[in-house]
Amino acid sequence: GIESDPNVLSVYGTGMTSVPWLAVEKPAGSPLKAQADELSTDDIIAALQHVCDGLHHVSRYGSLYKHLTTESIYYADGDLSLRGVLDEFESEAPWYNAPEEFDGESTEQTLVYRLGVVAYELLTGALPYADYPTADPKQAIETNQISPPSEQVSGLPAALDEVLLKALSKDTEDRFE
Repeated sequence: GIESDPNVLSVYGTGMTSVPWLAVEKPAGSPLKAQADELSTDDIIAALQHVCDGLHHVSRYGSLYKHLTTESIYYADGDLSLRGVLDEFESEAPWYNAPEEFDGESTEQTLVYRLGVVAYELLTGALPYADYPTADPKQAIETNQISPPSEQVSGLPAALDEVLLKALSKDTEDRFE
């Protein structure tokens, strides 16, 4: 089975009798998104590093974290936890989809895109799509040009622009591995 990781909520047990059930660690704190305005850019970047560590842990076991959103990340006094398996029970969040997800494809580069959307939102306070929330998500994601985050929030380092725009590339081959 999958070993526990400090960045992912632990699963204590599962079963099928008498109904399917799942016992999961209670997350500490609240969604990071609700606290992002109170954190420095450095704090958010440090939190995102913990998110990456948790995602890497999950992928080591051959699983893809398919429903990552800003609501997936719980934060309390510098400690961070991904909701993990609990996100599988949430309804779809198409505004976090990578373009290929609308065609049923999902790879590690898909997760890189989702992580880029999450990072963009945490750092700027907005999703990277000008047409959000009024447009069709699929069309907006496939056609929108994404503004560099530093154009949304003054003071963000230009290096973040390069990293996030690469993560948010429409072409999977242009994203980080």
